[in-house]
Amino acid sequence: SGGFITLMLAYSVCYMPTLALVNSVSFDQLEQPDKQFPAIRVWGTIGWIIAGVVVGVVLPALFEVPVHPDTGKPDAGMTRLPFMMAAGGSILLGVFSFFLPDSPPKAKGEKVSLLRLVGLDALGMFKRPSFAVLALCSFLLCIPLAVY
Repeated sequence: SGGFITLMLAYSVCYMPTLALVNSVSFDQLEQPDKQFPAIRVWGTIGWIIAGVVVGVVLPALFEVPVHPDTGKPDAGMTRLPFMMAAGGSILLGVFSFFLPDSPPKAKGEKVSLLRLVGLDALGMFKRPSFAVLALCSFLLCIPLAVY
């Protein structure tokens, strides 16, 4: 329905910038980001997998959830439980973010241009083949991610 799509769009507009922001804050706070950040990403992926298992396996075991008509198995996705968990997690992380270390912008005090503010100055990076391949693969990967 249109209302749900509008809400999901609003959520995505608010959520997607946090992906770059968390990387920026991490690189700023880590003493050796090139050595420490890969482990953080691995644990982030493990956390993502655990969250999927909780929603897909643990919730149906703890709560009475409807049976999916196609699979015949309990499916927490047919309830509002995953949305309630996401809302609760978002609130907790929002409160937690107020206690993170100070990470002022790198360009603090520099003149701001509209091109830089919108990120269009970064288009020049596409001249490097390695960046172009990374950006293309990231874009293609985001298609199923956004649907999921």
